Order: sequence, then structure tokens, then C-alpha cells
Amino acid sequence: MSLLPLSTGLAAGDAEFMSKASPQSRAVRQIVRNLSAIVAECSYAQRRMAELRTAPDRSLFNPDAPPEDYAEFLYRTSGVLHHEPSARARARSGR
Repeated sequence: MSLLPLSTGLAAGDAEFMSKASPQSRAVRQIVRNLSAIVAECSYAQRRMAELRTAPDRSLFNPDAPPEDYAEFLYRTSGVLHHEPSARARARSGR
């Protein structure tokens, strides 16, 4: 049986010795993460505004009134439809 060179003096669950990232690199990674979250949020807002602006039922019709006939219903739903993210995706993004 061989002996493994175990570190002594570490508490159970202490993983500090495994982290080799310096405080500066952690700060840079956090800044990059924050910037990417901002860009992703702006992209989402831009895409959603484009969907709302190009939806035929938003500009030509009263959105609270039901369609008069089946042809109007088909026209109202002919635009790009907004697809809500799944519950798992919403939980991950915090929305």
C-alpha cells in the first residue's frame, strides 16, 4: 500500500489550497462576468423591443379587443411570437 502525500493542518472541507487564482485575476473575471451579463441583458431587451414593434396586433388593433373574424386572428398572430424561457432557464438567469 502506498501513502499519499496529504497536506496537514487543513480543516475538513477547506479547499483554499486548490485555488491558484490571484485576487487580481478573480477581480478581472468578475468584471468580465458582469460586463457579459450587461451585454446579454441589452441584447435581450433589443430583441424583445423588435418583437413588440413588429407585431401587427400592437400597432393596428386594440390589443384588448378580440379579433373580429378568423382572418384578423391569423393576421394578428402572423408576426414573430415571443417565446418565454423555460423555468430552468429563468431560475438560472434570475428573472
